[in-house]
Amino acid sequence: RANPRMVDLVGRPLGPGEPVERLAEFLLRLDGRPLSRQDVRSLAALTGESVVGVEVVLRRPDGRELFALVNAVPTRDRQGRQIGSVVIFNDVTALKELERLREEWTSVVAHDLRQPLTVIQGALGILRRSLQGAAPRETGNRALEHITSAATTLDRMVRDLLDVSRIEARRLRLERQPVSLPALARAVVERMASALQGHPVRVEVRGDVPLVRVDPGRIEQVLVNLLSNAVKYGYPATEIRVEIERRGAVVQVAVTNQGPGIAPEDIPHLFTRFHRTRAAAGEGVPGLGLGLYIARGLVEAHGGRIWVESVPGRTTTFCFTIPIP
Repeated sequence: RANPRMVDLVGRPLGPGEPVERLAEFLLRLDGRPLSRQDVRSLAALTGESVVGVEVVLRRPDGRELFALVNAVPTRDRQGRQIGSVVIFNDVTALKELERLREEWTSVVAHDLRQPLTVIQGALGILRRSLQGAAPRETGNRALEHITSAATTLDRMVRDLLDVSRIEARRLRLERQPVSLPALARAVVERMASALQGHPVRVEVRGDVPLVRVDPGRIEQVLVNLLSNAVKYGYPATEIRVEIERRGAVVQVAVTNQGPGIAPEDIPHLFTRFHRTRAAAGEGVPGLGLGLYIARGLVEAHGGRIWVESVPGRTTTFCFTIPIP
């Protein structure tokens, strides 16, 4: 017999009197190997031994896999003979996901944050030798540039991590004011001139675009991220287009670049934290994989939404909307 919660976990009804060995069809070890019928009898305490805190995987008919913690004790009559057992499955899937995220976080801190620190440490050694006269002055100047660049990268990573914590704790503060998105976009493009690496950027405004109430610094952060990605992943020296228009009750901003595009399997995961596309990982493009996750959080905090449309080998367009007051 199974209570309704167990039926929910397994994903199908368990009939009265159905042999407990049938659970072998649904249960796997953590390494993915199936449990034998005898394994299931042991897990269900039908061999007379209690079971405490055994982790298993429940594979549902729809293909989903859940993690469960199993505890079981035999039940006995007055003469001490075993007449059955009580088995409890605790769904710990959410805890396993938290564990995975913790490991992912540790990996990010250990790898990505160490990279700029390694640059700073190496450049400091060069600078020390230059100051002691053991290396040319020009070498010391280059070391200072490397330190400045690495410190800037480190500062950006730390700010990204802080933004993630604020977004997830719902403690992101917005200082809203009336803003013209076309004027803001043009100003951002002008400020990013040195970072555009030869890409001409055309800001195109369609029709009358009303003012919106936003935090200009946060929307600039979104635009900088989308334009930076357009530069990183676009074909060299190709035009980047920023289109702004009113669509009903919202203002829509679209940033389009010409490039290899985004693989269809990457699109559903683009706005999740720490996600790096295969192209980004393969080409060694720097970053924590937090930019689009933060952009989504900032846009949604303003009441809008963000998405991507990509034609492989041709164009990629990131769009976001901001409600009109």
